[in-house]
Amino acid sequence: MEARCIRCFKPFEFSGRGRPKKYCSAACKQAAYRERNGLVGFPAEMRFRNQWVRRRGKVPLQVSGVNASSTSPGTWSSFDAVSASRVGDGLGIMLGNGLGCLDLDHCIDAGGVVAPWALAAIAKTENIVFIEVSLSGDGLHVFRLCPEASGRRFPQVGGGVIEVYSRARFIACTGNVWRGWHCA
Repeated sequence: MEARCIRCFKPFEFSGRGRPKKYCSAACKQAAYRERNGLVGFPAEMRFRNQWVRRRGKVPLQVSGVNASSTSPGTWSSFDAVSASRVGDGLGIMLGNGLGCLDLDHCIDAGGVVAPWALAAIAKTENIVFIEVSLSGDGLHVFRLCPEASGRRFPQVGGGVIEVYSRARFIACTGNVWRGWHCA
């Protein structure tokens, strides 16, 4: 029988006996473990997308240093290309093609405690692939697999905001895994 590795998406053969294999090799299984436990930055579901850009602050840039556009895929690059580039001061990802993000603004207090409304939003969210602390340090980015839809904004009691995006948006990434995140 043929299957696809859930980490690298490469096809592999398995006998069909016992539990179905999820990974093509021990190396992929080990790498997936490290990704789930925050030992390596972004998960495969994000890294293998050609939706990456460099950034200067919250401004998206092409690897050449020219501004990138959230609506022009020709200005985006692979994760490897943006990781190798030294343009700007970080990297980011463009949303769409099945990747969305809940942007939870002002949900982490000075003591590092996450607001109940943000925890409730995370608990209700399906198909989460990664959660990171935002650039400001007081918010979270909840990346998820989802269909494209119009963006929405939901103000919360206490000054926080939930923004839901799944297309034509740029998210400035930190790679700073939220300590409360664990892969189900």
